[in-house]
Amino acid sequence: MTVNKDRKIVFFDVDDTLIYHRGDKSYIPDSTKETIVDLKKSGHVVAIASGRGHEQIKGIMGLLGIDHAVCFNGHMVVIDHQIVYHETLNNTDTSALIRRLRRSIMPMIAMDAENAYIKDLFGGVQKKLARSIKEVEGAEGDVYLGLFKKFREGKPPYTGLMFFKRKFKDQDKYPNLSFKDWGGLGYEVSNKGTSKLSGILHMAEIFGIKEKDIIVFGDNYNDIEMLEGIEHSVAMGNGVAAAKEAATYVTDHIKDHGIHNACHRLGLIRRERQ
Repeated sequence: MTVNKDRKIVFFDVDDTLIYHRGDKSYIPDSTKETIVDLKKSGHVVAIASGRGHEQIKGIMGLLGIDHAVCFNGHMVVIDHQIVYHETLNNTDTSALIRRLRRSIMPMIAMDAENAYIKDLFGGVQKKLARSIKEVEGAEGDVYLGLFKKFREGKPPYTGLMFFKRKFKDQDKYPNLSFKDWGGLGYEVSNKGTSKLSGILHMAEIFGIKEKDIIVFGDNYNDIEMLEGIEHSVAMGNGVAAAKEAATYVTDHIKDHGIHNACHRLGLIRRERQ
């Protein structure tokens, strides 16, 4: 088999990087779809790097013909639609944290490999998500919101956890966990040392691709570690300021062919968008 010496591995965040959520509609721009095809034709490996679980992005992967993904912010790695790595949240600290969160009114979402369980006493989180995230046309099985189930006292392990509280000062009580600030809205919880970046490096190693040949695209707070940690990182023009500051290159807005333009300017694809 001939190996493309210029082969790169390109990772894309999902929400507001691949999918444009504009309130009344969620869709993947045609130029993005065309770019994914062109990247694969050029011999590059294309993958997703998301905070979502695998079950929550299967429809998007199918629509775009993407077979590989880093899920749950690095806690799961999927290659050819097969889970090759799955790390659950530290059981002791997560159980203690959930007990604490259960006693408060703050909303939270806990995820295992198949479902997301939500505690949302007043329904505010679900209403906000329903307003901003719509089913993507053509993405068969895109049931992101449909996967939410009511949180009940269950048995961990969980693979993902986030809660909505502006300030949380007790992080030191959970030494095995890291808390990523979601722009003042809340926190995403990961095991210490685990992130999109760690999952990306793991997958690249499996493919035998060097760090210098990794390219990442993102737009939000949970993308900052990978944008800072990868030499060739791209922030979307519609991204938050912190993501743009962390990236080495800022492309155009998602609706203005941001992914296509960046891939062309970086020499990953030859075809220009007419």
